[in-house]
Formats: sequence, C-alpha cells, structure tokens
Amino acid sequence: MELFSLTTNITITDIQWQAYPIGIFLLLLCLFIILGNLLIIYVIIRENTLHTSTYYYIASLAFADLLVGLIVMPFAFIFEMTNDEYWLFRRNLQFLCDYWHSMDIFASTASIFALCIIGLDRYIAITKPIEYLNSFLSKKWDYILSIIWITSAVIAFPAVAVFGTAQTVSRQLSISNETLSTSSPSFKECEFPNNPYYILFISIISFYLPLIVMIYFYIQVYAAARQQAVALRTGYKHHYRIKSAKSLIPQLHVRKNNEKEQSTTSTHSDLITLRIHHGKYHNPSIESINEKSMNKTKRKPVQTKISWKIFSKDQKAAKFIGIIMGAFVFCWLPYFVYFLLSGVFFIRLKDEHYHELLFKIFSWLGYANSALDVLVYVATSKELRMTFSKLFVPHRCRRTH
Repeated sequence: MELFSLTTNITITDIQWQAYPIGIFLLLLCLFIILGNLLIIYVIIRENTLHTSTYYYIASLAFADLLVGLIVMPFAFIFEMTNDEYWLFRRNLQFLCDYWHSMDIFASTASIFALCIIGLDRYIAITKPIEYLNSFLSKKWDYILSIIWITSAVIAFPAVAVFGTAQTVSRQLSISNETLSTSSPSFKECEFPNNPYYILFISIISFYLPLIVMIYFYIQVYAAARQQAVALRTGYKHHYRIKSAKSLIPQLHVRKNNEKEQSTTSTHSDLITLRIHHGKYHNPSIESINEKSMNKTKRKPVQTKISWKIFSKDQKAAKFIGIIMGAFVFCWLPYFVYFLLSGVFFIRLKDEHYHELLFKIFSWLGYANSALDVLVYVATSKELRMTFSKLFVPHRCRRTH
C-alpha cells in the first residue's frame, strides 16, 4: 500500500519491467501461498475426521490467506516490478485500484476475525468442555463464518468506494528530451486513501480492537491449558454438573440403582454429575443422581469411555492456535503501527526514499504471513500431517517409513 505520492517526474524507463532478483522470490512466494492454502482447504474438506468447528475456522483463515495470494499480492507484485510510479492499468481499468485495496482490507480483516473466533472456540473447549459440546460455536459454525465474512465486506468495500484510491495525477513524462503533460484522465496513481479518520477507523476496527480481544482469549487459553497440565500431575478432580444427559457424549451410558442401563439420549430429568479425576492413576467416572436423593451419600460411579486424549488434543490445539496468532502479530503489527503513525499522527521518516522502502518492507512482511500460516499448519498439527500422508503418500511408502 502507498499512502502518499512521492515523485513528481517519471521517465519512460520508469514504467518498464525491472528484472530484479527479488521479483523471482516474490513470485515464488505468491505461488506458494496460493498452492499451500488451496491444499490446506482441500485436505480439511476431504478428510472427515477434520470436519470440526475448529478446523472449519482454520479453513476460513486459509481462505483469507488464499485471497491474499490470489488477488492482493499479484497487484502488489506488478507495482513492485514497475517501480511503483503510477497505476499500470490506466483509465479504462482504474476501478481495479479500488478493488485491490478493498480486497486487501477484506482479506486481512477476515483473517484477524477468524483468529478471534478460533481463540474463543479453544477457550470454551478447554475451560468448559461439557458446555462446548452443544455450544453455538461448535454447532453453528456456518453462521459465525457468515457473520465474519459479511462484516469484513461491510468494513472494506463501501469505505474504499466512498474515499476512492485512484486519483488523477499531474506529472511530467519525459520522452526523448520532450516533456509531455500527464494530467489527462489516462494517467492515474493508485494510493491508499490518506484520510486520517479513515486510516484511524480501519486500524482500530480491522486490527487493534480485534487484537486486544484475541490476546485476552489466548491468555485465558494458555492459563487453562497450564492449569490442566498441573492437574494431570497432581491428580485432583473437577465436577461438571448438567441438567440433562443429552449434552454428554452419545456413547455414554448411565446405570441407575436397581434399573437397567439407559442411554443418555433419554429424556429423564435426573441430574448427571461428570466427575473427572486428573492424574494418571485415576479414571473418569459418571454419577447419576435423582433430584430427590441428592443429599444421600451413597452414589455408585459408572465408568465411561471418555478418553484423556480429549484434554491432550485441547492442549495441542491451544499451542497450535497460539503459534498462528503469534505469527500474525509478528507479521502485521509493524505495518499497522507505522500505518497509524504516518497516516494519522504524521510521524514518519523524513527521507521519502526510506519512508517508501520501510512501508514496502512492512507490507510484504504482512503478506508473507499468509505463507507462514501454511508452514505452521503442517508443523504443529499432527492431524493435518497424518491426513497429508494418507492422501498424498503412497501406502507402500508409508509402510516402509
């Protein structure tokens, strides 16, 4: 993104494609983002074991990264390779300038909103595992994703359309020692809207406010995961009480005193207490208590099939999502800090060349986050690695390794 016009004269050589070695790297980066995120989305859709709300939220994040590589980065690549002087597509295609900036805001906003939801999803799953089974986050993930993308579109597209980004420029174009005016509508510069109020609005709504919410959830997730780890070592227990057995795992069965086994899908109004002992020498158990006999001391525990792998997976998921969030903050925080300082408070480098260079570095660092996410997915998610192996590695090769 460019905030300000930094040159007053352009020569015909300025609009020629420049064969910098960095261009090859940026092109490969763009291709990696497209192919990598397409692969992540395909694997999540293809593998039934990954059809969970958490992985659907991750797929949404991968789709936002895909938009960055497929739409946003190609325009930035063209700007970089043409020396960033003026809008390459000129008068007939000047709407592409607004479209480019809108898609940039749209994709980045959808990304951070998805990260917020992932943080909330893991927070509830770890701290309130029973409630999470029937929670809105778990059951109505499609509604939540619709809200995320619609909200991102409302933030991105109307605002850019109102302020506009393609502006007519009046410059001098030197061709063979002759000076020609370029003030006609054929010449446009494509700059991000430099209205301070708009920049402040975009920065707060699309980054800073969601970032605060996201950090809060991840701190809570980390604290809950750490508390669970301590509990596993010390062996204390938690009690979870619910009004109906319907919210438990369907395979769970409860045997009441002097009665035959009943499925948890029945409609009885007994209170069910899930007693989970933390520690390797304990097993989870269930107690069925009639409301009229809650004060009685005799209760027969019934062993369940709930596995400790649930807690292990939650802790791994917390670590996985935490790394994703850390990568996002590392890549995008420098851009939004400098974006706010230079666009609202007009605190910027005095040398225009270094200001422009720093802004480019921060912009491409943000784009690189879309590639870093792919690497983090594969490196930290055992489920994704196993699915990749099952889908793309021949069975004979898997057996030999």
